[in-house]
Amino acid sequence: MDAPSPALAHAALDALSDALFLLDAADRVTYMNGAAARAFPEVTPGALLTETLARHADLPHDPEDGCVWFCAARAQVLQWRAQALPGGRSVQVREVSEAPSGDAFAVMLDSLPDPLYVQGRSGVQRLNAAARTLFGVPTGAAADVLTPPLYRDARTGEVFPPGAQPVQRALRGERLTQEVQVWVGDEARHVRLAAAPLWTDGAVRAAVVTLTDWTDRQQARALRRAYTQLERRMEARTARIVELNAELTAYGLSLSRDLREPLRRIDGFLTLARKRLAGVTDERTERYFEVIRDETSRLNQLVEDLVALSHAGKAEMQVQDVPLGQLVMQVRSDLAPLMVNRRITWRIDALPTVPGDWMLLRLAVTNLLHNAIKFTQDEPEAVIAVQALVRPNEVVVSVRDNGVGFAPERAEEAFGLFVRLNETFEGAGLGLANVRRVIARHGGRVWAEGRPGEGATFFFTLPLGA
Repeated sequence: MDAPSPALAHAALDALSDALFLLDAADRVTYMNGAAARAFPEVTPGALLTETLARHADLPHDPEDGCVWFCAARAQVLQWRAQALPGGRSVQVREVSEAPSGDAFAVMLDSLPDPLYVQGRSGVQRLNAAARTLFGVPTGAAADVLTPPLYRDARTGEVFPPGAQPVQRALRGERLTQEVQVWVGDEARHVRLAAAPLWTDGAVRAAVVTLTDWTDRQQARALRRAYTQLERRMEARTARIVELNAELTAYGLSLSRDLREPLRRIDGFLTLARKRLAGVTDERTERYFEVIRDETSRLNQLVEDLVALSHAGKAEMQVQDVPLGQLVMQVRSDLAPLMVNRRITWRIDALPTVPGDWMLLRLAVTNLLHNAIKFTQDEPEAVIAVQALVRPNEVVVSVRDNGVGFAPERAEEAFGLFVRLNETFEGAGLGLANVRRVIARHGGRVWAEGRPGEGATFFFTLPLGA
C-alpha cells in the first residue's frame, strides 16, 4: 500500500479532537494540528513546547508520559502523552473529562498556590489546601461543610442573581473567567475566578472553580487612582502658585516703581523746607522734620526689600562654587556700620563650599546676619554664631544669637511675608521671606527656633553635589 500524501496526513491529524504536536530533537515545535492551535494559541511553530506550556498552562517541568496536571488558567485537568519518533517525538495533550482519583491527584491539587474547589449541584465536593485556608475549612473536615460561596459584582459589590452566579453558569456547561468579589468572614476579597464544567457521559457532573486573589492588586489600583488624582490636584495647585508668584513679583516691582518717585519728592521737599526755615524753627518743628525723614527712610527700605524679594524669585541663577566662609566674612564686613559702638563676639566655624548663586546666597546671609545684629542691640555683650553641619547630601547652616528671641509657637510663621517676630524693633517683615525664597530656589529648607529672652537660631539647608 502506498504511503498517504502529506495533505491527506495533515487532514487526518487535524480531525483529531486532542492537541497534537510534533517536536524536533531540541523540543521545538515543527507541526501542530488544528486542535493544538485552537487550544494553545500561545504555542507557535519553532517554540519550545514544554517551556511555553509551563509558562502559560502550568505544565510541570520535565513531564513524564501519562502526566496529569491542572491548568489553573483554563480550569482544566490535562494529560500529557509523549511518543518517541525518529529525530524527535510526538506529544498529545488532552483534557481529562473526569478528575482522576487517588492520593497523587490530591497531592497535586494541594500543591497549587491558588484556591481550587469542585462544586456539584448538591454542594462543594472537593477543596484543595489553599481553598481550605481561604474559606477557613479545617484540614480533614468534609468539603461539604463549606456553604457554596456567593459571588458579587466586582464593581458594584452587588450579589449576582442565583442564575447568574459563576458556578451555576459553569454547571450549565459554560466556561468563564471574570473578576468578582467574595466575602470571607467579615472581609471582602477581590478575586479572578475561572470556572469550567466537568463532564461525564455527556452531562455536566460538577464545576471546577479556581480563584486568584486580586485584593492587593485592587488596592494598588485604588492607590494609583488616588495618587493620580492627587498628582493632578498638585499640578493644578502648583500652576496656581506659580501664577500667584508671578503676580506677586510683578506687583512688588510695580509698587516699588510707584513709590520711589513720591518718596524721592518727599525727601527733596523736606530738604528744601528745612533750608527755607533754617534758624526760625523751634525744637518741636525739628522733631517733626526728623519723624518725616525717618519714616521716609523706613518706607524707602521697604521698597528696596520689595525689589529684592521680586529679584530673588525671578532672577536667573548663576550656579558656581560658593565658599560660605568667605561669603559670611564679606557680609559681616558690609554690615560693619551697624556694629559701631557695639560689643559683639563672632563665632564663625569653618564653613564648606557649596554649589549656588553667589548673589542670591549673599542676600540670604545678609538678611540673617542683619537680623542677628539688630535683635542683639540691647545686649551688653552680643554673641553671634555661624555654624555648619555637613551631611551626605546636604549642608545645614545655622545663625544663632543671644538676642530677644521669640515665642516658640511663632517658629512656623517666621519666614512668612510681612511677618515681624518682635514689634519693638523696626522692620518691614520681608528679610526672612527673602531668605526662604532664596533657599527654596536652591532646593533647600528653612526653619527657626527661639525662646523669649534666650535668643534665636535660624537654619537653612543647601544640597550638595548636582
